Order: sequence, then structure tokens, then C-alpha cells
Amino acid sequence: MEKPLWKELVLSNRNTQDEGLFWFVMRSARILNIDLWDTYWQRLQESPLDSGRWFDVMENVKETQIQEVIGFACNHLPLEEIATGPANELGFEKEYNAHSCLDFILQELGRFPGHGFELIKTGLRSPVIRNRHMALKALSEWETGNWPKGTKALLEQALQDETEDDVKESLQKILAGESPYRS
Repeated sequence: MEKPLWKELVLSNRNTQDEGLFWFVMRSARILNIDLWDTYWQRLQESPLDSGRWFDVMENVKETQIQEVIGFACNHLPLEEIATGPANELGFEKEYNAHSCLDFILQELGRFPGHGFELIKTGLRSPVIRNRHMALKALSEWETGNWPKGTKALLEQALQDETEDDVKESLQKILAGESPYRS
């Protein structure tokens, strides 16, 4: 792994369009401690409805980059089409691709208190159960002092609208100051 050949292979293949090869490039970069942020960000910009690219970006985003990523999400994901109201959808079908993109964003927003509230609001109104759980998980990781004004009212409304018992239970715990997602 210390041979320069490996770093050269990673860097020379980082822009490949072959997804299988890119997977090996990513894993090798991680082992070699090579930062591929610019590559992840470029790939997402080329294909903003590719949920796997959102996963890569959100797994690697830093505090200094999160606002730009959130802005990109708000401008490129169909948030109004996602926020149609709670239902019991699992979201595995093709028509839920944008919901999957949102999911990968929401699952990492807990690391960035106060950032991405518009996306959390969208997640709470999604018909996909996992989106709602990921939005609640992010909020529960922020601590109430980092909640934007109106968050409690938003959660109370979400509780009234919620169709799933497990999501209702999570909402109740968060409103009571507990975290249903921490072990």
C-alpha cells in the first residue's frame, strides 16, 4: 500500500464513469487516506438525482461545505413533490428515487446542528417512513437549543398528521425531550 503506484491508480481513475471501478477507487482512497471530496461533489452535480452520489457526498461533507450542499439539495431535489404528507410507503420503488436522495442527506444532518431545516421539514411531510424517521433523528441529535423557531409547533403538527405508530412514538419522545434514536 505504500507504493506510489496505488495512489497513482486512485487519482488516475477517480473520474471513471464505470461505477464498479469507482467503488474500488473510493475504497482504495479511504485506505490510502486520499481526499476525494472534489470528485464526489462533481459527480453529484453531474447527476443530482443519483442517491448513491448523495450518500458519497454526505458521508464526506465537512462543516465548511454543508451549506453549499444543502443549497444544492434545495435547488435540485423536488422538495414539494416529496412533501406530500405522511403515509406508510417504504420508498423502494423507482418513483421514490428523490426520496432516497433526501434520505441520505437526512441521515447525516444530525452532525450539523441548525443546518438543513428545510430538508428536515420536507422529510417530516414525506410519505416514506424512513424519511420521517431520519428527519426526527437529525432533530434529536441537534438538541433543542439548536432548533429553529417554530420547531416544536412543527413537531406537534407532524404528530397530529402522522399515520404510523412507531413514528408517532418517536415524535412523542422528542417532544418530551427524549431521544428515541440514541442507544
